[in-house]
Amino acid sequence: MAKWLNTGAALYLLDEPTVGVDVAAKAEIYQELDRLAARGALVIIFSTDLLELQTITHRILVLARGQLVKTLDARQTDHQEILAWATGAVNQQTPAEAVLPAGVAMS
Repeated sequence: MAKWLNTGAALYLLDEPTVGVDVAAKAEIYQELDRLAARGALVIIFSTDLLELQTITHRILVLARGQLVKTLDARQTDHQEILAWATGAVNQQTPAEAVLPAGVAMS
């Protein structure tokens, strides 16, 4: 993973970046992700580790049945709320346009 994180890209998509690594390696990965974000890179993490998402992200976009249903502030939510949205226990949908960066449109 280290060689991919040092490419100078503007966007990084990471799928379960810390699965199967020890605690020390996780800390190193988290530090590198912080450095990338500080340099202005967009880092998107796909993870089933809800505590990890709450710890290392700013926003959590929740998908259910292939649809974006909610955007949560990672510091203001808990795993019960995330699971409630992901499982459909909550029925209100958030329009995708409300969570996209300025200048990005859904097609």
